Amino acid sequence: MDVILARLWPAELGDALLLVFLFWRIFTLLMVIIVMLMQPEGSTAFTLMLGAAALFIVMDSIWVFSAPQYAESASKAAWISHNRHLGTLITRAITFVAPLFAAMASRNPKSRLPGILGGLSATGYFLMTWLMYQRD
Repeated sequence: MDVILARLWPAELGDALLLVFLFWRIFTLLMVIIVMLMQPEGSTAFTLMLGAAALFIVMDSIWVFSAPQYAESASKAAWISHNRHLGTLITRAITFVAPLFAAMASRNPKSRLPGILGGLSATGYFLMTWLMYQRD
């Protein structure tokens, strides 16, 4: 567990871009969890969909923020290659589609604002990382 928690924090605190991405992901994760907890009883599909989005956010964060540790090794090429894979793009797409879909179809009107904020935040992260990794 300590290894996973250590990888969630960037290795070099001076790297401001990684810190921005980290807090961006934490905000998105919090919004997804809030929407998941606000779902009414009997909405299992939305709860599972939001749980999958939360899991994908954590998985993506572990991979992205462990990259500076491998910056000098051959795994940096694997890290850059990971961000171009179709599976990574699908994972990030699910993280922005799930909160927006749950906010749209939820019977609880109070869960719409966190769902929209989480979806827009994940959309911004998806587009920003996609544009940045196209340059490499």
